[in-house]
Amino acid sequence: MKAISRFILMIACLFVNVVYALDRTDTGFYYPIGTANFDSGGGTWLGRDSAHERPEEAPPYFNGFYHIGVDMLTAKGNDAYAVADGTAVYISRDSKSWGSGNCALVVEHWTNHKEVFTAVYGHLQCDKLPSSASFRAYQVYAGKSVGKIGRWDDGDHLHFAVHYGSFNGSNSIARSGWGMMPNSSWTDPCNGNDKCTNTFTDPVFFLKTHSPASLTSEGEKTLAQVGGGTYVLDGSPWCRQAGHVYLVAIGGDLDSSLTIAEEEADKMLACQKIDEINERIIRIGQDNGGTISASQVVGKDGDNQSIVSSFLSVITSAFHEVIALTVGTPTALALEPFVQRKLVSYRKGQVYRIDGTDKRIVILTDGPGQNGDKAIDKTAYAESKEGGTYNLGGSSASGKRPDPAVTDIWTERSSGNKHDAIGFGSTVCFGATIKNKGKADVPKDVKLSFFVSKGNREDKHPRHAGYTMVKAKNLRSGDKTKAVFCINAREDDYPSAYPGTFNFGAHVNSDGAITESDPNNNWMGGYVFTLTENAKLTLSQFWLSDTPKGGNTVTAFVTVRNTGTPFGSDKVNIQYRIAGPQYGEDPIILGFDQVKRGNLRTGDTRYEELSFVTPTMPGTYVLMAEIDYDHRVTESDRSGNTATLSFSIPDPGG
Repeated sequence: MKAISRFILMIACLFVNVVYALDRTDTGFYYPIGTANFDSGGGTWLGRDSAHERPEEAPPYFNGFYHIGVDMLTAKGNDAYAVADGTAVYISRDSKSWGSGNCALVVEHWTNHKEVFTAVYGHLQCDKLPSSASFRAYQVYAGKSVGKIGRWDDGDHLHFAVHYGSFNGSNSIARSGWGMMPNSSWTDPCNGNDKCTNTFTDPVFFLKTHSPASLTSEGEKTLAQVGGGTYVLDGSPWCRQAGHVYLVAIGGDLDSSLTIAEEEADKMLACQKIDEINERIIRIGQDNGGTISASQVVGKDGDNQSIVSSFLSVITSAFHEVIALTVGTPTALALEPFVQRKLVSYRKGQVYRIDGTDKRIVILTDGPGQNGDKAIDKTAYAESKEGGTYNLGGSSASGKRPDPAVTDIWTERSSGNKHDAIGFGSTVCFGATIKNKGKADVPKDVKLSFFVSKGNREDKHPRHAGYTMVKAKNLRSGDKTKAVFCINAREDDYPSAYPGTFNFGAHVNSDGAITESDPNNNWMGGYVFTLTENAKLTLSQFWLSDTPKGGNTVTAFVTVRNTGTPFGSDKVNIQYRIAGPQYGEDPIILGFDQVKRGNLRTGDTRYEELSFVTPTMPGTYVLMAEIDYDHRVTESDRSGNTATLSFSIPDPGG
């Protein structure tokens, strides 16, 4: 959230994390832009303005303010990722805070100690998030995208912030001032001070010192929903014989399509509550001539009825014929196992054990908004294990599945010929051979994604270069096909802002859209290629600030231009030399200067300078400047790398 140099931005955005091999903290949280290696510019935690920040902490934050989050520089259109599973509870649409067309997504997450915390993901593109009219609280998943980074004039980035507690709780102060705090709020010390930090905390430190829990799947089961829809039983529709009893809630402080279902610690107390609810239901039936409606079994709350009643298989009329209300009192009838088995709706749900505890949670999967959703419970939250899945799509009836696999990868130019060395700025094409090794045809077109890493080996945070769709008709059982995805230097997803050595990989079925027999052969990586450089560096002007008079200080100025490609070296050096009567036959070195590569991209011009004391011995001198004197940069023509000028020191005796 501040002005930064083009150089810093380019370096920060060079390689961005993607869903494949995202970086995580040692404690298990994902980094919200997918990589642990990021630059914050001036948007550091508690970063201050130029009037208060120490020089070594530069660049400073906006004048008059300090920062209560961490900015993570990345490129527009890149993904922001959920640090853990959680519930999106609010979208801030304040364009003044987040930029034109940008929003902030507010998500509640939990730690493995059942502590709720709120995270703010700022500067996301609004049009990629739910609209105001359609917004309902929804679930986000660990390591999955929560939105796309939007444009910010002073450098595209994600603003990430964390505060303890629920967004919907008593912590109302944290609903504003999410990024900028006025200097008037500053106190020493600031950390731990609610007024100074606006209840926020250092988000990166938080992720590194806390852990999310994890879940182990125990499979999908048929469950009995009882007690007016407030409990789920596993193993029996009669509470006292059930193996596990779960408390269920639908909704929350905000509209929510998520199911909350946590195993009850006290089973007998839960069964007593179910008895009480059943007694009330029976009394209602008695008052209505023995008729009990589905909505009464689901629950008297209107929202509960609308969400699940259409999915129930319950008694809806003539209830007196089934349980003979005249036989006993409502209290006695409520205790009858036969009666309890009738006040039941049967549901499908995934059951997960919360690792490290004796608890389980259940995810109801056969109702609106619950298809594949994981239960989010504010008192017993858990996160899926890495590699876990909540996609409920099964195999075909025959048990046969397709198996798309990457069997070969290569790079080529737009000509279609394979090349491992491609001139920087030229079209780069990534190719892959895909074979369906499975016993079933691929049911639909499959996504093939390409990822690029810097250097000779795959790293932990490759950059997503793009994707193509492979036609299903080309991937029948046993078939193989080739696919190519090309990019050029005008596109934002070009492999790099600078030349160098890279490697890439291909990932088929990268979105997990089809169920397959062996997902372990979806990836092939480590193919090395080079984007070659051919810079053209010239010193077009060379002059002095003043007339040399013998012993006076003057400044030499030089104009540097690059009319070729960018170069891979992080800097280029300029050496200044002088020859003349005072120094003997060979020139001596006056000094050095450096130009960062971000300041000498194609077409860029820089003005550099060096101050020196002029010689005192009379005579004619030659001053020389040479850029890239140490040959760091590859150039096919070095004729413009040197510039000279002459000056004379007069004889004081005349």
